[in-house]
Parts: sequence; C-alpha cells; structure tokens
Amino acid sequence: MLKLLREVCHKQVLILGDFNYSDVDWTTYTAVSSASHDCCEFINIVEDYFLTQHVLCPTRCDTILDLVFSREPELVSDLEV
Repeated sequence: MLKLLREVCHKQVLILGDFNYSDVDWTTYTAVSSASHDCCEFINIVEDYFLTQHVLCPTRCDTILDLVFSREPELVSDLEV
C-alpha cells in the first residue's frame, strides 16, 4: 500500500479508507514511540506529499482509524463520522 500511495500522491487525489494506524495522533501527525515501521513510513509519506488528513474525531472507540486524505484541504467539506 505504501508504494501505491507514493505513486498517486503527487496528483490531485482523494484517498480514503480504514488504515488501522491507531498509533498516530492526527492533530500533530506524530506516532507513539512504539509505532511500527510501516506506521512511521506512512506518516512520512503524508508529510512529504503535503496530504491533509480530514477526519479529526474517533471513528472506532477512541481511535481515528478511518481516514480521508487530500492534497487540497478545500476539496473536503462537511465530513461526518
């Protein structure tokens, strides 16, 4: 999945799904110290390609697992969980 993400991130794109990166704080785009390598790499890709993560409230229990990304923040509005 990370390879595919790198391939499409330079385009105008909307990426959404259940990513299962529970170790990420999406308000600061940081991972806990015990996060997996894939999780850290995912955050690096998000930052490298200037993606905005639009889901800011928990989608399962107290965790944000379902994510919506875009390169253009104004592309997404009125998001409901």
